[in-house]
Amino acid sequence: MEFQTFSFEDALEICDDFSDLVDTEFKLPTTPMVLVEHVVVCPAKVESRNTFIRNFQETKDPLDALMFYQDVDYGAMIISTDTEGLYYFIDILDYVREKGLSYNFPGSY
Repeated sequence: MEFQTFSFEDALEICDDFSDLVDTEFKLPTTPMVLVEHVVVCPAKVESRNTFIRNFQETKDPLDALMFYQDVDYGAMIISTDTEGLYYFIDILDYVREKGLSYNFPGSY
């Protein structure tokens, strides 16, 4: 599975636009009730995204988790936790689709 890609600057803009989600709770059909901890820039490619997730789980720091990535294609994701502290990593595009939100992503017209 590949994700829609953005430039680093566009991914940052998306994160900024969704930053008001931090410290709020939500539920999707695929998740329990979760608390948003971060809205972050992440790699676009699946293998690199999985590395980012593993790095984040070790460091708990999204910037440190991204340091390895040298590609030009980025995405944005929500990092959230449930009541037991389990992490959920949700692509921002999935969040927008599942919530039925209207959002004009940068670079898409």
